[in-house]
Amino acid sequence: MGEIKDEVSWNSMIVAYGQHREGIKALALYKEMELRDLYLDMFTLASVLTALTSMEDLRGGLQFHSRLIRMGFHENPHVGSGLIDLYSKCSASISECKKVFQEIPYPDLVLWNTMISGYSQSELCEEAVACFRQMQLAGHQPDDCSFVCVISASSNLSSPSQGKQIHSLAIKSSIPSNRISVNNALIAMYSKCGSL
Repeated sequence: MGEIKDEVSWNSMIVAYGQHREGIKALALYKEMELRDLYLDMFTLASVLTALTSMEDLRGGLQFHSRLIRMGFHENPHVGSGLIDLYSKCSASISECKKVFQEIPYPDLVLWNTMISGYSQSELCEEAVACFRQMQLAGHQPDDCSFVCVISASSNLSSPSQGKQIHSLAIKSSIPSNRISVNNALIAMYSKCGSL
């Protein structure tokens, strides 16, 4: 590999390796950035979390979380989303996800979506729907990712009424009705509850 010119290029490489399940290479680049005393920003740190998640390295994630606290990045919504994603996908308890979420003073839509997804992946469907409602009360308008996460959670509830309410809300929202991801989630939900 040739000489990497700047922090943006380093971050891009770390992201690419992390997303292609080349976590060891991503972590090696991160360590090289540290050795060269290059600027580490929230994108660098979130990219490292993506790499750790792709490797399902909960232990490494816990160690990195401690480092994030020392660096003062643990309250950043972008980094917090990476932590919640890591903990929810690597079989940590949902209480760790909630703790991370609660430490972020100003959660953004991505962080809310990640928390809803974490609840859904942990099969805590009622909590996912409640989190979706709290997100709206906090003034965030759901996007297509929000709807996919909460519809997925709703499909695992015993009563289809929650899912129907969410479907109605999706129709009324500014999300284009032809979003394939939302439509696929709705089809899966209605087929699970036998209402296709």
